[in-house]
Amino acid sequence: MTVLRPVILASASETRRKMLERTGLVFKTAVATLDEEKLKQKLTASGVGGEDFPLALAEAKAREVAENHPESLVPGPLVP
Repeated sequence: MTVLRPVILASASETRRKMLERTGLVFKTAVATLDEEKLKQKLTASGVGGEDFPLALAEAKAREVAENHPESLVPGPLVP
């Protein structure tokens, strides 16, 4: 028997929500509550920059939401 886990989009972005809606996937959204400014400072101080910067932000947000919703599948950023 296959048990499907609920899917949660860890983003407040309307664009991301619309993209996921077009797939036909049923999902909920949850927004991370982390302090984005502090995270940006931490990432910059640790040398994260360029195209890695937004990926690191997205990953941190997805991880926080996943920790708060362990029963759900929370997709993280896609890396080409």
